[in-house]
Amino acid sequence: MYQAKVSMVMTCYNKVKNIGEMLESVLAQEWNNIELILVNDGSTDGTRDVIASYAPKFIERGFEVVIIDQENAGVCAAAKAGFERVTGEILCSVDCDDELDPQYVSTLAGWLEEHSEYDIAACEGINYTGSGERKQYQQFTPVEIVEGDPYILERWLFNDYRAEPWRYMVRTEYFRKCRIVETYYTQTKGSHEPSYIIPMFSYGGKLKYFPLPLYHCNVNGTSHSRHRYVWQIKDHFNEYVRLCKIAIEALPDEIADLEKKQKLINTAAIAYAFGIYFLSDKLTNGLMYHPSIRGTLSFHAGCGAYAAFGEFLNIVNISLSINPPIKQYRTVGQEWLFFEMIKNCLTAPAYRVVGCGALGKVASNHLPILKGTPLEPTELWDEVGDGIAIKKPDYASLTHNDIAIVFPAPKSEIAQDILEKLKGTGCGIIMSNELHSFENHYLTFPELIKIGRPNK
Repeated sequence: MYQAKVSMVMTCYNKVKNIGEMLESVLAQEWNNIELILVNDGSTDGTRDVIASYAPKFIERGFEVVIIDQENAGVCAAAKAGFERVTGEILCSVDCDDELDPQYVSTLAGWLEEHSEYDIAACEGINYTGSGERKQYQQFTPVEIVEGDPYILERWLFNDYRAEPWRYMVRTEYFRKCRIVETYYTQTKGSHEPSYIIPMFSYGGKLKYFPLPLYHCNVNGTSHSRHRYVWQIKDHFNEYVRLCKIAIEALPDEIADLEKKQKLINTAAIAYAFGIYFLSDKLTNGLMYHPSIRGTLSFHAGCGAYAAFGEFLNIVNISLSINPPIKQYRTVGQEWLFFEMIKNCLTAPAYRVVGCGALGKVASNHLPILKGTPLEPTELWDEVGDGIAIKKPDYASLTHNDIAIVFPAPKSEIAQDILEKLKGTGCGIIMSNELHSFENHYLTFPELIKIGRPNK
């Protein structure tokens, strides 16, 4: 039975202790047509010897093996070198110190092979520590990728979706359409995620999501989530934003015009500025009295959690042109609420807010309060409306991008009748008794109303 060739690019640098387990997991794949492209990025610890010892095993398994040796230039340069050698119909990029579930390739590539209208297949990952019999897996909690989400890139920038390239298997034809190899930025030893993910999402490829932990992430080593010092967190995220900006600016104008590019750059800056605050706060509150780092937090350098949130707020004010700027004292104790509101403003699709049952007492009490907020109805519906100011209901026109506010009391017959008609529309539904919390959130920061309400 024919199987599409899957080109698996694996960058390798000084992972002699772990690469064997990854290579074993590649051998154990249920898919039989794999081109393994191993890029040895100047390893000095014996990693290259392990690669050489496994090459005959892959050939015996029926896999193609390509080994590229280069001087150490970083993961970006190594990944690009691997992508340039791809000959398969489908490709993926994996790390040499993790491991694959036996069905990693067969699930993702199998879907792409059978569904030509899809360009990308995505899975979940699960973290583990230890190795061999001492390997311990952490709790698995999938974070669903909404297929067809027009704001998938913005949500990725906000870290709603895992960032790593290994999660996504891509049709090679689409990968080339995205000009990923041509625009891959290699003048850094930082992450190659922005150069891979940003164009992949920007070209609008159709994605299939599998909520399965098909990739196993080795978290024994270090990462930005385990930095000991606030300045390390700042350096990591600042470099990440720089790489995002480079990848965004490399997009052709027909894919993203100047306004779109600026919005994406602002989104990245805002998202990772909050990441600096979050990890700074976590480090400060969780470890500042730990004996191994006592006295090392450099608040005098303006890197403490409070200062980090101040920097985040400054980026928000400048990027979103909030004038007068929001002062930090107003956000104290509401940092997460403020961040979530900003995120919603930048990832909200164009929508209608329809007030259903608009001629009753409950509606007349709420409508004045909602005026000027993101939940102010764009249309008012009522069966006894005049058809002009108060329209006759058109439930069939509602989509998942719309919000319906049901004004009549939730247990009333009118409300129940409206809810029955809303079934199957896919729209968001808010009952009148739920409005209080929504109103308070937005009225706390009325400056966000103008960016929080698209296409009114």
